[in-house]
Amino acid sequence: MPEPLNSPAQSRRLWPLGRITAVFTLAGAVTALTASTALAGPTAGKNPKADQISAVDVPQSVREHGIVGGDSMTVTIYFSVPTFAITTVTLKNFSPAVASAPASIVVPEGNTTATFTVTTNPVSAPTTDSIVANDTKNPAYETGVQFSVEP
Repeated sequence: MPEPLNSPAQSRRLWPLGRITAVFTLAGAVTALTASTALAGPTAGKNPKADQISAVDVPQSVREHGIVGGDSMTVTIYFSVPTFAITTVTLKNFSPAVASAPASIVVPEGNTTATFTVTTNPVSAPTTDSIVANDTKNPAYETGVQFSVEP
């Protein structure tokens, strides 16, 4: 039977430049401890899908009543967690004659939201448009928002 430690044992390892500190506290019956760490750059060990887009949203007034053609609005992209690196988001507009949006935006590291402006064109009848956002690191995953443009 393993022999329990009499008191918690602590191990501290400092990596070069003091950027990462690991503290392990061991207590109880410990017979062996194996650990390994691989560092390969500023995003090492981070989930490459961690900054997945969770939602795209228009202002509440646009959700409720639409937007008058010719007006502009700010669209917000939400990420499930802070972006772990500079992230490029591509934007797809399904009705470019109705509204215009940039083809892509660049989101700085550490952000949980990003915004961009959509400018609508005058319409003669209520028209629906959709904009879809896609994180270029996760091309299989995209989400979007639908909105109404009113005369």
